[in-house]
Amino acid sequence: MIWGASLFGDRVVAKGKGVEVKSSEVEDAFISYKANQGAAGKPAPESPEDIKKVETDILEHLIATKLFLSRAIEADRTNSAPVAAKFIQEKRERAASEASFRRQMLAIGMTIEQFEQQVREQALVKAVIDRELRSKQSVSDAEIEQFYKENPAYFQEPESWKIAHIHFAVTDRGTLNKITPEEAEKKQALAAEISKRAKAGEDFTKLAKEFSEDFLTKNEGGEYTLVKGQMPPEFEAAAISLKPGQVSDVVETRFGWHVIKSIEHIPAKTADLASSKEKIKDAILQQKTQKALPDYVQQLRKEANIEIVETK
Repeated sequence: MIWGASLFGDRVVAKGKGVEVKSSEVEDAFISYKANQGAAGKPAPESPEDIKKVETDILEHLIATKLFLSRAIEADRTNSAPVAAKFIQEKRERAASEASFRRQMLAIGMTIEQFEQQVREQALVKAVIDRELRSKQSVSDAEIEQFYKENPAYFQEPESWKIAHIHFAVTDRGTLNKITPEEAEKKQALAAEISKRAKAGEDFTKLAKEFSEDFLTKNEGGEYTLVKGQMPPEFEAAAISLKPGQVSDVVETRFGWHVIKSIEHIPAKTADLASSKEKIKDAILQQKTQKALPDYVQQLRKEANIEIVETK
């Protein structure tokens, strides 16, 4: 590879005032990029031209990141730390176990430590951009009204069902291997027991927190807002047939067994302008910030006198 540390040593490939990018950083990012492509079922670059383009894009991204980080102040670190910690915690909670989380990181070419460092850096970069660029943008009432009129689909809220469910997985949540027939029989029997207990009036939230193997929802008592087409047809058919407060029998899908409780049916509607103003303002601010970002990066590059070191 053009920037490969293994061929040329860990050379400096870009430098400037307070900024330095080494070949090993580009190489590590390229390895992670290929792993992410593979995990997403996408081809990795193979031709020298494609590899060079990706590596150049990675270098430009690393330069911009380091420029932003060099401008971070204590307030940015204070503001970004809880954001990063929350994201990391949620990512861990979605994994079935620490071992499963570690495997997920390896699949995208990272150690847990590298992942956490990247999240902290990204949160800090966002804090810098918000302070130095986003905060300087403004949104008028006229812009908000225009956005609302020109983007009607953005405010369509489809028919949905607020439910809670308890999931008994067809795979072992630690190893992700399919469970044995004997284990499946036990889980199915447990699901039937939990359905019976919930129908008898036991607190569904407590049952979900104790028994559910859906790590995305169990801490919220299994609550989930269902929109048609998002879940397996067996699950969807059972969920939308329930009346509010009603608990299902055991529902079997390819993911395992489910006990579902209906909470609320929410008809389709169009959100009005008054309730959408903050959402619209945020969207417009994001657009303006993204539009201003390239010029801002070029300004920082010029101030730092960034130099790309040519390969020999």
